[in-house]
Amino acid sequence: MHLYDISKAINRGHIISEGYFDHLSKMGDIPQKNCLTFFSNIKFIDNLQNENITCIVTKKELHSEIEKKYPHRFGIILDENPKELFFLFHNYTVENNLFIKDFDNVIDSTSIISNHAYISEKSVKIGKNCIIEPGVIIHPHTIIGDNTIIRSGTVLSTSGFEVCKLNGIMKVVKHGGQLIIGNNVELQANNTVAKGLFHTRNTIIEDEVFTDNLVYIAHGVHIKRYTRIGASVNITGMVDIGSNCWIGPGSTIRNRIKIGNDAYISMGSVVTKNVLDSQHVSGNFAIDHEKFINNIKKY
Repeated sequence: MHLYDISKAINRGHIISEGYFDHLSKMGDIPQKNCLTFFSNIKFIDNLQNENITCIVTKKELHSEIEKKYPHRFGIILDENPKELFFLFHNYTVENNLFIKDFDNVIDSTSIISNHAYISEKSVKIGKNCIIEPGVIIHPHTIIGDNTIIRSGTVLSTSGFEVCKLNGIMKVVKHGGQLIIGNNVELQANNTVAKGLFHTRNTIIEDEVFTDNLVYIAHGVHIKRYTRIGASVNITGMVDIGSNCWIGPGSTIRNRIKIGNDAYISMGSVVTKNVLDSQHVSGNFAIDHEKFINNIKKY
């Protein structure tokens, strides 16, 4: 896709140099080549070293700084509000299915689907021997493996919480990714799981992950196999959680952090930093468990 084509389609932006891109993503997560992103703060200019970036939406006053550091490297389009233009581009690609295509539902005959569940008329795949209980809502672009159980009241592939002013009105940005759930997963009652914001970063729940009631999993979260998540846990966007982890009830996990394999998050923890493999953290803000206990002993 060329900058000219999408700029013409929404009738906005001033192209300085033409460029080609296959994906859109925010600068903090550019996993694939030929990506369009937005740049609106000079302090992040070193992030443009990422070789996967080919096109940039930016401000007029930042263009010269980009050219000084990265001469003639990017396709560049200017706008007074780069983030707004970027998400207008993004919404256009989602509305027109330019990256993720709709598909006919594929629901295996061995799965038990309650008559009181709602399943989108398109773009849902459910594998063998699954159980979908009453009150479950499954939106488009949801893929569920075999032997998985979705308990009552759970909502799958909702939009996450990415809010931006678009054409002068604050709106939730359209979500263009998928939700992919593995085999032998069990999501208890009243969970909410968002689909990916971008098609380059789907929400993924791997095999044999278990969640208790009232868990929220935001867009772009990756959870590896065997991890268990207690009740009322809040996992914000783009978090990576390793395998065989325990996340205690009532914990909150900050966006864009990584939790290593075999990590243990005590109940009620507020996790704002990466957690290492096999590390045990506790508290608000969460720190190493032994240090947390020693701090309590002081008082």
